[in-house]
Amino acid sequence: MIRISPEAAKMLRERLVRSCFEAGIGFRMFATRDEHGEIALMMKLDRTGPGDEVLESDGVRVFVDPISAACVDDHELNYIHGPQHRFVLR
Repeated sequence: MIRISPEAAKMLRERLVRSCFEAGIGFRMFATRDEHGEIALMMKLDRTGPGDEVLESDGVRVFVDPISAACVDDHELNYIHGPQHRFVLR
C-alpha cells in the first residue's frame, strides 16, 4: 500500500482547502437548540446562502445565516485543544 509523507499530506491539505475556497465552499456556522434548550453551535461544509454573513480569515471562509448571526454577534470563534477539543465562542 502507498504511504503518504507528512509533507505530501500538508500539500494535499493545502490544495484541498484552496480548491474548496475557489469553488465557493466554506464552513457554515449555525446555532441550534440542544435537548436542554441551550444554544449549540454547529458547523458543516456548505455554500453561501441568501442573506449570509461571509467571514474570511487566514484562507478559510465561514458563512453565518442572519438568525444565527444574531446569536453569535460580538463573539470570536476559537478552538480548544485537549480531552474535550471543540470549537467555542468567546
